[in-house]
Amino acid sequence: MRFSLLVQCLLLLWHPAAFNNLLSAQPSEYKQDWLYPLPKEYSYLTGNMGELRNNHFHGGLDIRAPIGTPVYASADGYVCRVKVSSSGYGQVVYLLHPQSRHMSVYAHLSAFAPKIKTYVREAQYAQKSFFVELFPLPGALPVKKGEIIGYVGNTGFSFGPHLHYEIRNANDNVLDPQRFFPWLMPDRRPPHVQAIAIMPLRAHSRVQQGIERRVFGLVHKGNGRYELPNAVGAYGDIGLEVNAWDYMTAAQHRYAVRSLHVEVNGKRLFAWRIEDFPMDETFSINRHLNYEVYLKSRAFFQRAYLTPDNRLGIYEGDGILHIEAGKSYRVRMVLTDVAGNESTVELQLYGQKPEAAIPKQLPVVAQPHIEWHIEEHGRLRMEVSGIGMPPRFLFLYRNGLPFKVPLAAIRYPKAVYLWDIGDAVPDWVEVNQERFYFPFYQLPADKADTLRFPKLQLYVYPHSCYAPLFVKVAETAPGQLKIGEAHQLLARPIKIAYALGRPLKAGECLYYVNQGGGVSKVKEVQQRGDTLYFEAARLGEYRLIEDRQAPSVVLVRRSARQLFFRIADDFSGIERFEAYLNGRFLLMEYESKNHSLWSDPERQEPLRGSFELHVWDGAGNRQLVRLNL
Repeated sequence: MRFSLLVQCLLLLWHPAAFNNLLSAQPSEYKQDWLYPLPKEYSYLTGNMGELRNNHFHGGLDIRAPIGTPVYASADGYVCRVKVSSSGYGQVVYLLHPQSRHMSVYAHLSAFAPKIKTYVREAQYAQKSFFVELFPLPGALPVKKGEIIGYVGNTGFSFGPHLHYEIRNANDNVLDPQRFFPWLMPDRRPPHVQAIAIMPLRAHSRVQQGIERRVFGLVHKGNGRYELPNAVGAYGDIGLEVNAWDYMTAAQHRYAVRSLHVEVNGKRLFAWRIEDFPMDETFSINRHLNYEVYLKSRAFFQRAYLTPDNRLGIYEGDGILHIEAGKSYRVRMVLTDVAGNESTVELQLYGQKPEAAIPKQLPVVAQPHIEWHIEEHGRLRMEVSGIGMPPRFLFLYRNGLPFKVPLAAIRYPKAVYLWDIGDAVPDWVEVNQERFYFPFYQLPADKADTLRFPKLQLYVYPHSCYAPLFVKVAETAPGQLKIGEAHQLLARPIKIAYALGRPLKAGECLYYVNQGGGVSKVKEVQQRGDTLYFEAARLGEYRLIEDRQAPSVVLVRRSARQLFFRIADDFSGIERFEAYLNGRFLLMEYESKNHSLWSDPERQEPLRGSFELHVWDGAGNRQLVRLNL
């Protein structure tokens, strides 16, 4: 059966594996006679492909231009997808180019070209919604190279007028548009390197005799040459990280470092190059970065080593340095930008045998306590407190067999012991003849499983985890769940069944609690009987919260042809809205950034008669406004 181009378009967007006969980005893919999407006087980039963003790699170019600047189709093709949203890409057009098997994306538009606008307007009135996502048939909206398809705007998750522009190949890999337009933003400045970090990866690993990750400032010697002036002692398996970004000539924005490679004693150890990547892997940035550090400090430290769950295909080697006592290691890191400008970082490591931790008297309490943490590469950190003089070893048991775990450090008032989970997953540890049971449960990698608890069930899909995850699972209070930690990353969602034991109250919704204490509503929560079912894309804290306050709606101005409102909701957020004039649906446009809602500007007839505006928040609370016009 032959697939229609529409089905091909959908498969390209969501199921690139269906076209596994098509290769990933090849040099020939960049030799297209493509048209720049804006008038050439608008060539300043505020962002480029591969730039590090919150939870994703930036997938294209951000090109600064005034609102209303025409946007041109880069090649012949047709509109295969168009979307209107108050978040994400805002108003966006996707063009499919069958001849070259590329797709181009034009986002944050202020308006569509007339024929696209008409198509979208008809769908909005038919669906009674400003928010629509449409997949036109191949012949419905053809475009020619150079045809205007829309106008520059600031819609969606955008904070200044610009065009977000992407080019993707047939596998839905994001390609670098700067390689299609090499004249953009001439650049002679090498990448800037702010700092490096050294991460101990195993229980036996040390950095300057310490068990913690260490950050080092660098001396800039000029012309992109950086060095760490003093040699650093280390031992065992370690990984390097770098905090760096690029500047371009005569530009104040920060841009992507395109590639990195690491040499140790003149031999290549590791490399990555961010030039094309699958669109559905853009969120793998949190494996490319030290994500736990990012959550705490918002600093982008890119790893020069692989974590077990990183499957983004941009790497060469695993990057793990095996440091032996008495040996010297000359390390050179090379970073390049899109223009080929190069910066280097040089440092010297020497193998330093770890010194045994010296026990120190700690406070004594009636009930000793252990805090458990799973660190990088499965390093288990056990912090013991309340035991007085800590033993030089504690005993860890697996299937009844004892393993000696040496004291690693004193971090007053706690004694720290380290163990590699890969050697044995403990059942319990024994301290002063008292047992402390391992509090984690394993989410398996690459296979389905079900974990059952008194009020919870976790359904793990085959590709939910790329490496085993050890998580704590608990109902910490009625309506509050703790499922792992925010820095632990899922590859795909897991399904949760929560036996709440009662119906949800009016206005009660499930929220994910973010690292800073803010909340985001969990979509598509279902209740069957007294049990809630939802998919968790992130690990961490979930909480049921009751919201009984309806959105606020304020009429800002009115005229014979337009109404303008300010709408807001202080908790669950604006979910949807509908307006009616004399009982007939009236389209309203919305901009979430400034909470603005206004009536259809394309309407020619004056607004007269009975007007109703219904606004719902995410908890289902509704505000109703009636006007006689």
